[in-house]
Amino acid sequence: MSNLASSRRLVLSILGVVAMLSILFSSVYFTSATRAASPTLVFLPNSAPIKNTAAKTIRHHTANDTLTVGVVLQLSDPAGQRNLLKALYAKNSSSYHAWLTSQQFANRFAPSAADSAAAKSFLTSAGLHLVASDSPTLLLAQGTTTQVEATFHTGVADYALPDGTAIYANSSEVAVPTNLASKVVAVLGLSNIGITAPHKQPARKLGGRYGAGPNGTGLSASQISGIYNIDPVYKKFKDQGKGETIALFEQSNYLPSDIHNYTKAFDLPYTHLVNISVLGGTTDHSAASDSARCRSCATSR
Repeated sequence: MSNLASSRRLVLSILGVVAMLSILFSSVYFTSATRAASPTLVFLPNSAPIKNTAAKTIRHHTANDTLTVGVVLQLSDPAGQRNLLKALYAKNSSSYHAWLTSQQFANRFAPSAADSAAAKSFLTSAGLHLVASDSPTLLLAQGTTTQVEATFHTGVADYALPDGTAIYANSSEVAVPTNLASKVVAVLGLSNIGITAPHKQPARKLGGRYGAGPNGTGLSASQISGIYNIDPVYKKFKDQGKGETIALFEQSNYLPSDIHNYTKAFDLPYTHLVNISVLGGTTDHSAASDSARCRSCATSR
């Protein structure tokens, strides 16, 4: 009976090992087959903004949170756009200040229909659903954190910046299929890291070092006028520019309170501001773009 029991235990042990090996080899085969069936991926350089910060990881971002991501597509003729930009500001050019409408810009520089279709297929096949975009170069899509992570082969986590500001961001570079790598300029919406702190400072005597550098006091209205020699323009044109709309292209966020505090401090007239996000701008928690416009504000109006 003892020998029979030992033999039985030996047989069961062997069967257990065989079963474990079968599961192992099946997993390896399945993983290899999945990788072989998946398109080759290309990771977009500099697409993980968190790497350049001293942020502290807090937790994984809420898995079922809805994120809106934006895929920025390459223009059909980027060289032509650069040439147009130069011509728009060259006084001897026939295109000097001959601004394009949004539709004219799209007709000349929008991504090809094939590129747009391929990008849309990539997003929808990953389970994301498309949402309306005002720009032909920006495709918007929504999905949960988990879906977005799987789509772009990265993770999204919550972080704390050194000053305590809470943000979320992708933890590594995002990836897109090889057939889209040369067509995708950027992927937006995986981070709200572009948070701006107020520039309001305690009142102190102006003088010494001014400007935006370390310990700088900023610039007063009169200092700006002096640096750019604006007074002769004021005297020559007086109120001829009254009522005109001026566009300022900014590559970072600002706080409306900063504008309010500045105009109040120097007793300047109220200025009505309208923000137009260009190709997504800085993302927020709900969307990669509130209002996407053309590739460049300088080429349309």
